[in-house]
Amino acid sequence: MIKVKCDINIVDSHFASIGLGLIVIVAVRLAKAGEHIQNIVKETRRAVDQIRMLGLLDTMKYVARGGRANKSIIELSNVFHIKPMLTFRSGEVTVAGLVRTYPHGIDKLCKFIERVPAIQELGIVYSTSYEQANRIIQRLDIAFPKQKSM
Repeated sequence: MIKVKCDINIVDSHFASIGLGLIVIVAVRLAKAGEHIQNIVKETRRAVDQIRMLGLLDTMKYVARGGRANKSIIELSNVFHIKPMLTFRSGEVTVAGLVRTYPHGIDKLCKFIERVPAIQELGIVYSTSYEQANRIIQRLDIAFPKQKSM
């Protein structure tokens, strides 16, 4: 067995999915550039504060199964046939808005992205429809060239 002493630093991202992925990318880029561990941790924590994650769900079925959202939000969504727009706040999934139709939700997502100044990286995540994700990418291509999106 090889024994190596190394420093371990823990950074709570408060995110999942693409939000966590973007934070990891920041840390890896800094490490590859030869940055000192203290600077990597500092910049990674700064990235955590800068990440904005917004999602639109067609159904709350899987969120309910995973226990990641308030039960009253799930019930309201089902009763009124509304589509929730979700975000992360302090590591918790919270409602960022409500829409009646999925296309209206996509429009709101795109308008939100287009209004955010100085986006450094943009990730589009999809679970069922690559075509829908690709339409969003094409719509946003004017404001954000493909080399900036993932």
